[in-house]
Amino acid sequence: MLRIKNLLFDLHKNSRNPSKFWDSKNIIPKMTKLLFEYLTAFFFILSFISCQKEAGEGGSGKITGKLYGYDINNNGVVTDSGYAGGLRVYISFGEEGNANNDVRTSFNGQYEFTGLRKGNYTVFAYSQCDSCIFNQATIKQTVTLSNNRDEVNLPDLVIFD
Repeated sequence: MLRIKNLLFDLHKNSRNPSKFWDSKNIIPKMTKLLFEYLTAFFFILSFISCQKEAGEGGSGKITGKLYGYDINNNGVVTDSGYAGGLRVYISFGEEGNANNDVRTSFNGQYEFTGLRKGNYTVFAYSQCDSCIFNQATIKQTVTLSNNRDEVNLPDLVIFD
């Protein structure tokens, strides 16, 4: 702002001889330099504003956990239980609600989502539910990664099958 003020002062000072001020050898280099400085500052500030990214892939954060399952017969009696391998666990980024990614659990029921940025996430799996629509319920847990390097181990997701 001070440079614009100085430029206007030069115009006033040379108002008796405006041709000296408006001479292309004088004003164009000054205006070009001033414009370059303001554009540089504008893009510098814009680069910081645009770096704020939402939850999702692209960081080095990690969410881990295990999937525990109960096997239930037709009479509603638990016949077996344990950590469930080979089943899908899903993750939703932010407040979307849709699955953005999924992984299969290992033989011991463990799952892991890696490469995450800071933000809010929902980890979920589907469980059998005879009284639910399509006979399944969504079992979910929400978690927040407070920085791009957070590693969070969630409590067991418990499903019925």
